[in-house]
Amino acid sequence: IGQNPIKQGGNLNVQADYPTSELKRAIYHIYSVSGRLIMSHPVDGLRTSINLPGNLPTGIYRLLLVTPERTVAKNFIKN
Repeated sequence: IGQNPIKQGGNLNVQADYPTSELKRAIYHIYSVSGRLIMSHPVDGLRTSINLPGNLPTGIYRLLLVTPERTVAKNFIKN
């Protein structure tokens, strides 16, 4: 995850250092701290910029990268 916390109106910039072939079928999921799915976004290669919803409240969120080979989770803060 690039800049953390993410400012209001900002994009979540992420980098996935995994083989390109694995990332072709990968997807990012963003969950609230309570476990509610906020949004999903396809992986755009090694670097992906995710435009967060403008009405997303301030708080802690969990980003999951799901590929055919693995699931990786990172937390981020939205200001």
